[in-house]
Amino acid sequence: MGDLFDAKVDTNDICTVLNRMSQWYHMHRFYLLTKQSQRLLTFKYPPNVWLGVTVNRKVDLHRIDDLRKTNAKVKFISFEPLMEELGEVDLTGIDWIIIGAQTRPEVQPEMDWVNDIMCTANKLKIPIFCKNNLKPLIHGVKMDYLFSTWKEFPKV
Repeated sequence: MGDLFDAKVDTNDICTVLNRMSQWYHMHRFYLLTKQSQRLLTFKYPPNVWLGVTVNRKVDLHRIDDLRKTNAKVKFISFEPLMEELGEVDLTGIDWIIIGAQTRPEVQPEMDWVNDIMCTANKLKIPIFCKNNLKPLIHGVKMDYLFSTWKEFPKV
């Protein structure tokens, strides 16, 4: 596991990897997740590549705009670990969201932070995948159903 778009990865090497991924269009789906969203706009993505960005804090929200500008067939955001309240998040053009806590050391997000993202996603009919590591957040709360059923994936 690693970030294909890390600054240490040569542009030609990224092109080679994307080309190889395109050759496996009918057999495999590739999930690429990055914190280096500024590099995403340099490339064209085959339809079997799902492209995502990590958003942990407000300062990361610009990554969503970068992601939206790509030609990726499926665009997703990983709010993992969600480290602070993000305010109003524009999720237009996004196909899937993942929400999770930090593990080792465990840091749980506030329920309100998670709820805000989920409500926005629901309004836009964006599938939501909540990681199991959020379970302690709702322990004893009558919302257990929420995290047992929110394992949604985009339709492709």
